[in-house]
Amino acid sequence: MRKDVLEGVLLHIMNEIHPNFAALAKQYNCDYRTVKRY
Repeated sequence: MRKDVLEGVLLHIMNEIHPNFAALAKQYNCDYRTVKRY
Protein backbone atom coordinates (compact mmCIF):
# COMPACT_ATOMS: atom_id res chain seq x y z
CA MET A 1 0.00 0.00 0.00
CA ARG A 2 1.35 3.39 -0.94
CA LYS A 3 0.79 5.74 1.96
CA ASP A 4 1.74 8.82 -0.06
CA VAL A 5 -0.95 8.15 -2.66
CA LEU A 6 -3.51 7.34 0.04
CA GLU A 7 -2.74 10.63 1.79
CA GLY A 8 -3.22 12.59 -1.45
CA VAL A 9 -6.58 10.97 -2.17
CA LEU A 10 -7.79 11.41 1.41
CA LEU A 11 -7.18 15.17 1.19
CA HIS A 12 -9.64 15.34 -1.70
CA ILE A 13 -12.18 13.10 0.00
CA MET A 14 -12.09 15.13 3.22
CA ASN A 15 -12.73 18.33 1.24
CA GLU A 16 -15.52 16.57 -0.69
CA ILE A 17 -13.77 17.18 -4.01
CA HIS A 18 -13.62 14.48 -6.68
CA PRO A 19 -9.89 13.78 -7.21
CA ASN A 20 -8.30 14.10 -10.63
CA PHE A 21 -6.65 10.68 -10.81
CA ALA A 22 -4.43 11.56 -13.78
CA ALA A 23 -3.02 14.63 -12.05
CA LEU A 24 -2.39 12.71 -8.82
CA ALA A 25 -0.73 9.92 -10.81
CA LYS A 26 1.70 12.39 -12.36
CA GLN A 27 2.39 13.92 -8.95
CA TYR A 28 3.18 10.55 -7.35
CA ASN A 29 4.81 9.05 -10.46
CA CYS A 30 2.48 6.08 -10.83
CA ASP A 31 -0.39 4.87 -12.99
CA TYR A 32 -3.82 6.50 -12.63
CA ARG A 33 -5.37 3.10 -11.91
CA THR A 34 -3.07 2.74 -8.91
CA VAL A 35 -4.35 6.05 -7.55
CA LYS A 36 -7.94 5.05 -8.28
CA ARG A 37 -7.59 1.96 -6.06
CA TYR A 38 -7.17 4.15 -2.98
